[in-house]
Amino acid sequence: MTWTQALWAATMLITVYGRAVLHGDHLVHTKLGVIRGIEQKYGDQRVSAFLGVPYARPPVGTRRFAIPEMIEKWTGEMEANFAAKTCYLTIDTAFPQFPGAEMWNPPNGISEDCLNMNIWVPEVHDGSVLVWIYGGGFFSGSPSLALYDGTVLAAKKRTIVVNINYRLGPFGFLYLGDDSLIPGNMGLLDQQVALQWVHDNIESAGSASATAHLAAPDSHNYFNKIIANSGTIINSWASRTPDTMLELSLRLAKRLNCTSHGTDPLLIHNCLKAIPASTIQSEADIVSGDIGLPMTFAFVPVSADRNFFKGDVFDRLRRRDFKKDVSAILGSVKDEGTYWLPYYMNSNRYGFWFNHTISAEDPQNRALITRWTT
Repeated sequence: MTWTQALWAATMLITVYGRAVLHGDHLVHTKLGVIRGIEQKYGDQRVSAFLGVPYARPPVGTRRFAIPEMIEKWTGEMEANFAAKTCYLTIDTAFPQFPGAEMWNPPNGISEDCLNMNIWVPEVHDGSVLVWIYGGGFFSGSPSLALYDGTVLAAKKRTIVVNINYRLGPFGFLYLGDDSLIPGNMGLLDQQVALQWVHDNIESAGSASATAHLAAPDSHNYFNKIIANSGTIINSWASRTPDTMLELSLRLAKRLNCTSHGTDPLLIHNCLKAIPASTIQSEADIVSGDIGLPMTFAFVPVSADRNFFKGDVFDRLRRRDFKKDVSAILGSVKDEGTYWLPYYMNSNRYGFWFNHTISAEDPQNRALITRWTT
């Protein structure tokens, strides 16, 4: 695992304590139903993997943009042998065949039906549960990347490892107001429901995401330790005010011809839920591309809401109204911003050029800043 991937975003580890018990043949009984996994090995150590386990109702059709709801009970055995699909995003094609970029692309397809998780349970474990929330600026990332495979960590540390998924970009963070059907922070609420699933079904219980849950009252019961690396929820790139998020969301709605009858949130919602996901994503990329430097992303958590923060996160921090009975490790990644330099250097907007097929030391790849265009 490399920390340099954090992509200016939400890397997070939460440790809780549980008593998940296998019932033989990689079969586990939860409060919602029976799950059958597969066997993976690290050396001579056996690990039961439960891959692509759903934790919430699929956010598709009329439930696009909806607040997540816990999945209902099922009958029979649920087969959990394929890694969780990645939530809808744009595949990075900026540098074809360049491993440093393509290694972050999802290995198993993208889908709106993505509220699921990958779980690894070692044959012998100490009862602890470690939850990983991947980074990616709230617009990219996947729990199923090869370098996030939890087999080795589970085996070596004798801990249950859980990688959770959450909605990204406009699907997770579009905002039309607290009273609308697109209330913002759906992606953070996805994380919260996933933590609840872990808490309820494993018999107990990204860095910007980690600190967000510290300030979210309904998350507090689900964890007691965090490792937050690469920023906090109050960084300029990690959250925006309601006014700013509303302006950006209306900008996207206008590009999708959903404001022709005004800006009534219900009319916009009805329009947006009928548009193909690929169209929404491509237009959202254009809105995001209009922002530029300093490092900011368009569709991120709204800093004040009724459902997740239940108030303003900045006010909560000023009043010290956040979870304090927690052990925490906070860190940063040295030179992490350099990950983005090739993307800016590849843009004529900034007068740069980057050719990934030749050496970074080649004169062609030098950054000679001579102009700035807006």
